[in-house]
Amino acid sequence: VALYGYLIPVPVSKDQAKMDKLIHDELYMGCLEKHWTKQRKVIDNMYRDLRLPFDDIVRDESFEDRKVQTVADYLNYACTWSAYQAHLKENPEEAKGLIARLTSALMDTYGDGTGTPTTTSMEVKIQYFLVMGRKPTTGVPH
Repeated sequence: VALYGYLIPVPVSKDQAKMDKLIHDELYMGCLEKHWTKQRKVIDNMYRDLRLPFDDIVRDESFEDRKVQTVADYLNYACTWSAYQAHLKENPEEAKGLIARLTSALMDTYGDGTGTPTTTSMEVKIQYFLVMGRKPTTGVPH
């Protein structure tokens, strides 16, 4: 069996700890926290809590993809998440405020003062993970 997944993309920044905290605080906690399903934690923990019924298990968390996209692209992607959509239905003004705060923070980090979210580029990293398990071959006829 092979299980493959990825974490929420995070903008790359000179002050990565600050950016990670911003994304965590705004997109995981705060107004969206109650809208994330319990199953989301399984993925956020990169399947570490899953117990596969195999002795032969391989885990690989070494693959990270990076791509350049605009601030608007990133925010539009965040707006597709089920947690955001649920919050948008429940409290449209607060949901729009979240996007406004993120827009401001990302433009402060990546903008040059003259661009817009649709013209301002930033690098985003996506952490992938893979867990593979294999049934024992002893005692199995070939």
